[in-house]
Amino acid sequence: IILSGQRHSGKNVLMQELIYRLDRKFKYQRIFAFSMTDHITNGLPFMRTEDIFQDLSNLSKIINIRRKNIEDNAGIPEQIHPESRKDIRGQEVRGIKTSIEKKDKKIGNILIILNDIQGMMETKGGTTRLVKQSKSLEELYVMGRHFKISVIQSVQRAKSMVSKLQRANADMTFIWTPKSWDECLMVKNEYLGLCGQRQDRDA
Repeated sequence: IILSGQRHSGKNVLMQELIYRLDRKFKYQRIFAFSMTDHITNGLPFMRTEDIFQDLSNLSKIINIRRKNIEDNAGIPEQIHPESRKDIRGQEVRGIKTSIEKKDKKIGNILIILNDIQGMMETKGGTTRLVKQSKSLEELYVMGRHFKISVIQSVQRAKSMVSKLQRANADMTFIWTPKSWDECLMVKNEYLGLCGQRQDRDA
């Protein structure tokens, strides 16, 4: 979920409501936040201070741990039997994976909050990138749903502060009326393609 709007637009009010409703639905096992301001302003009073980070160094660690947990819990094929059997159409097939060993450990959902992270940098593989080009953020948006990770990102400008890949992979985007004409064009080009008539798009 992306929230895009100027300061004092009400993003934090909506974010708190979204967190409350999402937590009721997914019953998050853990909530992490990345923010340069929330630890100062106490913007997330329901969270433990040790779960609020001021840089992105821990983001890749969280993703890697979740990936390992999901992969370990996915189960592995017991064996591939060489004998033949018939498929759903009655045709003979060979080398069928006949059984999967499932582990009993349940992987819970987690939530990651990204708020006021524009000034953060990420160093990964010896390369330092601005937050918009963060490889961890891209992986989070592309693979997060498979790792049972929900994401809420709050920014002032979706065009300049969120990459196109991240915008394309967001399930839901809330955009307050932007002041920038470039931002308005981005909204029209990326989000209003389903408008039935041109006047609806240009309204």
